[in-house]
Amino acid sequence: MTDPSKIYLLAAGSLRAVMPDIIQAYETARLGKERPIHVVADYASAGTLMRQIKGGRKCSVFASADMKNASNVHAESHVGKVFCFAGNAICAVLKEGLTTTPEEILGFLQNNSFCIGTSTPIFDPCGDYTKNILDRAGVCQKRRVYITGGLGKKEKRRNGMSDYAFSLINGAVEVVLLYRTISQKVAQQSKGTIVSLPSELEQPIHYGITAIQPASHEAEDFIEFILSPLAQQMLTAQGFKAAPPSPV
Repeated sequence: MTDPSKIYLLAAGSLRAVMPDIIQAYETARLGKERPIHVVADYASAGTLMRQIKGGRKCSVFASADMKNASNVHAESHVGKVFCFAGNAICAVLKEGLTTTPEEILGFLQNNSFCIGTSTPIFDPCGDYTKNILDRAGVCQKRRVYITGGLGKKEKRRNGMSDYAFSLINGAVEVVLLYRTISQKVAQQSKGTIVSLPSELEQPIHYGITAIQPASHEAEDFIEFILSPLAQQMLTAQGFKAAPPSPV
């Protein structure tokens, strides 16, 4: 059974920068109530976490970078609802010295001399989103390099440098497609250029959150806090899109 004084949160890796502040705000807000709550969080690609939860890993709340994985877990637990709590966007970071514009990025991606780095489809929603974009752009499979997000893959974080930035610097790829919320860090580390995608290549991105059986009042309370104006403000401050809390 899940310890009722603790919430075991498994969250998508793209939430790693913002979630600790949200957790701290939640734990602070709980002070003086029935009893203090401690949130124990771990982060990885959502597809990987979904498989671990189904395999029996302890989890009170699952925060996914898509609705599909959250709904997949919910279909088995039948606890509460799945809420959309945030949105994101995909953009490109170009290798230092390369330039293009949103209007010309499609031709840039179709350049057969360029390799494109992405996360791994199936195991990571970011990989699924970028796969859809590259499929629509007509980019052949052999030019796609899966940098992170796969089963057993963990970012090496070379002195804090992301694998995306490292792959741009060492010449493994000329461009990476990644979440807007981490693009600034990758661009700074690699001295690259951020380029937004045009509307015809945009990919809707919705983050889903759900409680896991056996669900506790505390788990549902934490989800309610995630949907609160304070937590939503913290998410948008980190570049996430506000998303209406619509259960499915």
